[in-house]
Amino acid sequence: FLYNCKSAGKYDFPIIRKQDIDVEKIKLMSFSDAKPDDSKNRDKTLHFFTYDWKFENVYEKAADELEKLKQYYCLLSPDFSIFTNMPLALQIESVFKNRWCGAFWQSRGLNVIPTVSWGDEKSFDFCFDGIEEGAVVFVCAYYRENDESSFMTGYNEMLKRIKPSLVLCYWFIWYHVNHVKNFFASIRIEYYCCMCYCVCFFISTAAQCRKQNNYT
Repeated sequence: FLYNCKSAGKYDFPIIRKQDIDVEKIKLMSFSDAKPDDSKNRDKTLHFFTYDWKFENVYEKAADELEKLKQYYCLLSPDFSIFTNMPLALQIESVFKNRWCGAFWQSRGLNVIPTVSWGDEKSFDFCFDGIEEGAVVFVCAYYRENDESSFMTGYNEMLKRIKPSLVLCYWFIWYHVNHVKNFFASIRIEYYCCMCYCVCFFISTAAQCRKQNNYT
């Protein structure tokens, strides 16, 4: 898969293009629950916010997994781990695999929303590359519950680099949300929260958030 010889950044990441995706149709389901001939869940959007070993085959055996994946409405690009204590080379590889899968799936006609992850500031040199400016993006706050400062540092850098048209956030954390509301003037933010294996859907605009929380 040559992704049309188009790449981004100094590490030549494949590019996940922005797509016209109806986010009102998004109903999240974990890749761990995906299966062949899953007719009752064809309207679902698959996420990969789970252990890497559970979804490694979407990269290692991409062609074999395609038949199962293409039956769903949309896919998030796989969230291969970027931990600050990982060697930088492995962090770069994780981002490459994320972009490669997303670009490969798009080349086969699937709907894809890029998942954006970051480590510490050293990862900013590459972790936002390979996503078309203005795309809808997904971020995950689940692993950042006790690290608000680094989450927001990376989050704000993402806004500057990618300029997303819409930000979708997995895992609803109030203190993060309060800060996020302050940083948006016109971008709609949507939050997905997994509690007791249920997905709750919250939609809000920045203006509504500021009004409800007495922000100015």
